[in-house]
Amino acid sequence: MKKSELLKLKRKMVESSRMVSIGYDEASKTLVIEFKANKIYSYKPITPEGFNKLLHSESKGQFFQQNILNNERIKCTKISK
Repeated sequence: MKKSELLKLKRKMVESSRMVSIGYDEASKTLVIEFKANKIYSYKPITPEGFNKLLHSESKGQFFQQNILNNERIKCTKISK
């Protein structure tokens, strides 16, 4: 997906100290996270199960840190200013 498409991806508001909203595109296996610092990043590949685990985790920041951020198989791309 193009950056412009990722920015338009529907995201769900979440309760988190670091995140504002998260969205997922199953076709491209792309997770989009809007952080409280007004920055939006995409992460891929993320499985549908991985997205659901993040969405329903008690601590989204902890799940993100442990399973996504430090995973060298997942590519991170900044998609906003």
